Amino acid sequence: MVTWRYLDAAGGEVGESPAFPDRAGAEAWIGASWVDLRDRGVDAVELVDDEGDEPVYRMSLADGS
Repeated sequence: MVTWRYLDAAGGEVGESPAFPDRAGAEAWIGASWVDLRDRGVDAVELVDDEGDEPVYRMSLADGS
């Protein structure tokens, strides 16, 4: 399972997405949801592997990123 952590401008966690069974599902969801998240004040997201609670990668939601 993987989830997206929502991060503010300082890098602090401000929420998280529902859990997804795989990375492909999580990436499809963020592709459809990133504008709404950005409009709600989320600055970046971090894909997290729930098994080890380790970030896979981080992505800015700023325009042009």
